Amino acid sequence: FRYIIKKKQYLNPIQTQIFPSIINFDGNLILCAPTGSGKTLISIFAILRIIINSISFCKSKSKIIEKVVKIIYLAPMKTLVRQIYTSVKSMFNKFKFRIIEVT
Repeated sequence: FRYIIKKKQYLNPIQTQIFPSIINFDGNLILCAPTGSGKTLISIFAILRIIINSISFCKSKSKIIEKVVKIIYLAPMKTLVRQIYTSVKSMFNKFKFRIIEVT
């Protein structure tokens, strides 16, 4: 997580409250909070969890198995979509994930 989130040192109160649920939750998520409350960072943690859980190691074959994962991030405004897309693309670019923007 630290590699992806370089600039952030501490979670704010809303992020601190929701973080344990994000890390231990396998279902869909709708996150509602005021503007500027850190929803984007929490969603990045959720995306990381999905990616980490999609990779497993098969001991019998000594091989890494990657599942195909699709993640959809919805935002209410085109400008916010662009901002999130740019942010996520820069964070995950090194891992060679295919990230697209649809508006």
